[in-house]
Amino acid sequence: QIHYSLTQEKIGHVKANAFRDIKSQEGHHLASVISQTLAYDRRNYKFNPTSGYVARINNGLAGLGGTTKYHQHILSGGYYYPLSEDLTFSLESQLG
Repeated sequence: QIHYSLTQEKIGHVKANAFRDIKSQEGHHLASVISQTLAYDRRNYKFNPTSGYVARINNGLAGLGGTTKYHQHILSGGYYYPLSEDLTFSLESQLG
């Protein structure tokens, strides 16, 4: 899946004792981001799964316009295991 977003962000109320790099981010910023998501999905249902797992990797690139430039990489996943007919154990995590 490929996604594009254009977002205006405002960073404010930065404390006086914050690091210099954080203070420099204060103000209005425009982020133009293109990203892709690859997923391996072995859940039995996309919504309200009761068994299976899903793994995703998302890569984003900002800087094709706007004032913000960065790379973003996120790994995420979830595991679903039925404990009974009405109860499912789920564990989800994200890194990045």
